Amino acid sequence: MESVKLLNRRRSNLRGQLTKLAKALAEETPTDPAELQAKLDFIVKLQEKFELLKDEYYRTVPEEDFEEIESSLAEMDDEIQKIERGGMNLHKWCSNVPQFNEQDIFPFDRKSEQINTVKTLGLLWNSFSDTFMYKVSVSKTPRFTKRDVLSQISRIYDPLGLLTPVNSKAKIFMQQLWLLKLTWDEILPSELSHQWEAFIDTLQYLEAISVPRCVLLTSVKSIIVQGFADASSKAYGAVVYIQAVSKTGETRSQLLCSKSRVAPLKMMAIPRLELAACLLLVKLTIKVLAALKERVDSGKLWTDSSIALSWINTSPHLLKTFVANRVSQIQQLSKDFQWRHISSECNPADTLSRGLDAKTLAACELWWSGPGPSTLDISTQDAVEIPIISSDKLYCAELKTVSKVTLTTHSSDFFEHLLNLTNDFEKLIRILAFIFRFIYNCRYEKETGFLSREEFARAEVPIIPAYLYELHHEHDLEVLNASEFTSKSVVTESLPMESPEGDQVTTTESLKQICDRLQDKEGITPAPTRRRKQRVNPQKKPITEASTETGPPTTTLSPEMKELRHHELVEESVEVGIMFASKPIVQAITNPFIGPLTNRIGYSIPMFTGFVIMFLSTLLFAMGTNYAILFIARSLQGVGSACTSVAGMGMLAAFYPDDRERGNAMALALGGLALGVMIGPPFGGVMYEFVGRAAPFLVLAFLSLFDGRKKLFFYWFYAMMDKTFQFNGL
Repeated sequence: MESVKLLNRRRSNLRGQLTKLAKALAEETPTDPAELQAKLDFIVKLQEKFELLKDEYYRTVPEEDFEEIESSLAEMDDEIQKIERGGMNLHKWCSNVPQFNEQDIFPFDRKSEQINTVKTLGLLWNSFSDTFMYKVSVSKTPRFTKRDVLSQISRIYDPLGLLTPVNSKAKIFMQQLWLLKLTWDEILPSELSHQWEAFIDTLQYLEAISVPRCVLLTSVKSIIVQGFADASSKAYGAVVYIQAVSKTGETRSQLLCSKSRVAPLKMMAIPRLELAACLLLVKLTIKVLAALKERVDSGKLWTDSSIALSWINTSPHLLKTFVANRVSQIQQLSKDFQWRHISSECNPADTLSRGLDAKTLAACELWWSGPGPSTLDISTQDAVEIPIISSDKLYCAELKTVSKVTLTTHSSDFFEHLLNLTNDFEKLIRILAFIFRFIYNCRYEKETGFLSREEFARAEVPIIPAYLYELHHEHDLEVLNASEFTSKSVVTESLPMESPEGDQVTTTESLKQICDRLQDKEGITPAPTRRRKQRVNPQKKPITEASTETGPPTTTLSPEMKELRHHELVEESVEVGIMFASKPIVQAITNPFIGPLTNRIGYSIPMFTGFVIMFLSTLLFAMGTNYAILFIARSLQGVGSACTSVAGMGMLAAFYPDDRERGNAMALALGGLALGVMIGPPFGGVMYEFVGRAAPFLVLAFLSLFDGRKKLFFYWFYAMMDKTFQFNGL
């Protein structure tokens, strides 16, 4: 039976050990079958006794219950004998009941409290008051190292976590030493050394702490587990209390256990640490419920973080990875618990998240007994009214980024009927224009007469979306997905042209712009401006058939449309003609006045004035946005041309008194003018097409300014050389 001595009750699988022992005995060659049977019977009885000892470390028997005491004495004798038969002697048996004194290994003197203490699991048990006590040895040295600090921390043995606030403060201090990267035997800085010395001086107050071993009342009606979680930038943790309610209505709340951890070195947001504290609280509560043999009526978990509560009440798939993993575990483990919110002042876990010295902890009633029942009742009522703070920035920061997709539904019953009504596109526009006029006349002052250009343009707007809607839904969005159109595709060639900037957009131009946007969305390189582009034309549609059969040049126009376009062309032609005629008319009117003026003031002032007017007029052309500004700029060009031409010709006549030289000079001047008239239009057209509308006017303004400065310099040089020439400089 020597193998029985190898049994270790601290191992969780005691039944498995006994099973292996039974197999080992069965494999031996017994001298007598009866001996083998006796060994197996002993193992069965020993297994039952070990199961009993496994579940009961301590047994509380009321002193006045004599029958229970006698039964306990009998069980004690039986247990001692059977354990001795297994080759093991009972190491400790301590009791504060007088009837057990004769068999106590540690007899107690009930009259002396100091003698009635025995050490168990690193704690002191005072049998006189039935409480746990602490005794910590403090090593004082003139200088402290990191090794001394760690040695002192390890001497505070607290398996249940009743002194967690003290341990938290010590661990936070140890973390500061790691951040300083001190070696084990390096002397601490003076400031930290003073802090540690002040901390260990308060450890003597731990000996004054006594924790009742019994946490329940005599006649218990209900048992409630109250758990609290809190976190700070330094540490986070959880604490569990047992709240017992007797049949008489008496309530008692007692500290049971706690757990804390130092915050990681990597900086984390406080709400994340609060969530980690909630997860730690759930795991600690699960272990407490597994260890308790009493029936627990309910469990309530408390935290002072509204953001953490909001995350716990949010589905994990909506949260980012870090928060989602912890929320998923919390929701899975705390299905039978109720989460509540409590203020920070009433949260006992706040002490372990920040740390306390021993002197402060000994006098902290909130830590030893927890918040009062009235406080918890008020917090429970308030918790029902606390909403989920889904608008908080810290809460939303942990939400996954969701791509919002807007789905637009389009009902095209009316427009589909309208598109199938006729093959004449102009007729469709005219019908829709009359419908819009009828709607307008029902609301505002009635309009009569022919349809205006604006009404036709307004009628074209809804046709384009309906046209493309039919195309996309009948051909599986081919225009959106295809980067190159084939000959079999529904995309056929047409000649849509971009409208000039600022002009009214027509139907074909609108369709072209829509196609350009679709191409840009799919990464297709758009065609250059005013080039032929592919146009979306679904087959067997009235608009397509009308365009295919007749084509743009032969489209039949209604009489109203023909008359409207005729009036538009006439108005545009008259306006353009008047604007072009304004320059020569103004120049012809101004020329007679410039001649006498040059005789009185000289050639330089009219010449310079002409260049300035030409420069300003070209700038007006570049920036002009309406007909009035363009007309004024064109008229100013007539004034500028009159000044420069009259003054220039007179100046040439004065410079060259010889008839032959004068003829050659004027021929060259007039030839240059003719060359500019010939080169100017194509140059301006190219600049307008490839650079922009304002480009040719800006170039002309620069040339006018450059030419004026050059001629003025020439006039000044000639005046200096010939003093007889009357030159009036500026």
